[in-house]
This record gives sequence, structure tokens and C-alpha cells, in this order.
Amino acid sequence: MNRNVFIKKYPAPAPDIVEIKRYMGDRGNNRAVEEVLLECIEESRDCLDCRVCWGIYPVTVTESDVDFGFTRARSSHLAKNLEGADKAVIFAATAGLRIDRLIKEYAALSPLKSLCFDAIGTDAVENLCNLFNAETGERYTLCRPRFSPGYGDLDISFQKKIFEELPVSSGIGVFLSDSLQMTPTKSVTAIIGVKDENS
Repeated sequence: MNRNVFIKKYPAPAPDIVEIKRYMGDRGNNRAVEEVLLECIEESRDCLDCRVCWGIYPVTVTESDVDFGFTRARSSHLAKNLEGADKAVIFAATAGLRIDRLIKEYAALSPLKSLCFDAIGTDAVENLCNLFNAETGERYTLCRPRFSPGYGDLDISFQKKIFEELPVSSGIGVFLSDSLQMTPTKSVTAIIGVKDENS
């Protein structure tokens, strides 16, 4: 295994109720919906299993091509995002499988609760990625915003390269299907461009 590959478990991020409601499509101030949401947040508190697996790779960027050493990506949008970087932190993050189980369990019992759990899981993995991006930024003088396969002109199939390179399945329990869907569903893959002060 690449010696620059790491795995870390994180405490569940604090839920952002405003963002969760936005993910739910709730633009109003429905007290009954909010009470159900608060119940779901409490029920999900011990069900989030937040983990990140990442590797650090040298990166060479041209106008529309990015070379990570172990693979290349044809993407002018990614190349622009990585401007000034000489390394890439490539990672996968997940909120775990148990939140998926709650979403499915309540799909028939209470569609509203299922929607709440779905939004809670999305909020959790997004906050986890934001935290990881911020922590990465503390270690480098340049740290770009994360960029995921499927954004812009970076094909979603680049996820296969990430799963082939990193021990995502064995390390944090995330699996990629032939149709490029990740399980658990509340999982993200992304790339962060970085640069050391002395590099």
C-alpha cells in the first residue's frame, strides 16, 4: 500500500438544521415538520459512522490534463481548480451504512422521517468533507476547494481510479457498483489541490 495513504474516524459533525431543511426542500416554517426533524436528528445521533480514507500524490497540471502519477484525468475544470498545486489529496468520505438503513426502514413507515434521515445523512457527509478540507488546509500554504468526479467535465468514471488506488472498501467500508453508485449512499469522493511553502 502507498505509505502516503491514511484512514481516520471522525466524530459525527454537529447537524446544521438550516442546511438539513434545505436538503429536504422545506422552505417554510412548519412546526410539525421541524418537530419530526428534531426527533430524527436525535435518533440518528449514534448512527453516523464518519470516516475518511485519503492519499497524497504529486500532481502535474496542464490546460486540460491532470497527471497524478498513478493515473491521469482529462478535465479542464479540474485543471483550473488545481492551479498552483503540486500535490493532490485524493479522498473518500462516508457517513456510514446505518443512516442508509434508517432511510430504508422508514421509507414505508414514515416517508417524512425517511426524508429527514436522507437530509441528515447528506448534511453529515458534506460537513465531514468541509472539516477534512479545512484540516488539510492547516497543513499546507495553498489548499484548493475539493473537486469531485461528476463535477464540470471530470467524468464520474474517475471514481473507479480512486477505488482502485485507495483502500476505500477495506478501509472505510464504501463500495462502488458497476453503475458507479457508492454504498453507503452518503459517501463522497473528491480531490484537493495543495502546495507546501517550500515546494
